[in-house]
Amino acid sequence: MALNGTSASIQPDYDRKAELRAFDEAKTGVKGLVESGVTEVPPIFHLSSPENLNSQQPELTLPTIDLQGIDNNTI
Repeated sequence: MALNGTSASIQPDYDRKAELRAFDEAKTGVKGLVESGVTEVPPIFHLSSPENLNSQQPELTLPTIDLQGIDNNTI
């Protein structure tokens, strides 16, 4: 697992899925990363900027919950 400080956007051959799989299979977690001497946040933990997100993803919406009458003891 490559844990250098270079950004994923700079590395065109970066395979985030493989990095996540390797991190998960190592079973050491973030504590293991720190103990290994990592000094920068690995690219697998970087959040994508809105410009890089897939525009095909549906927009998230929150459901509306009607709480009218919640204090009433009637069923």
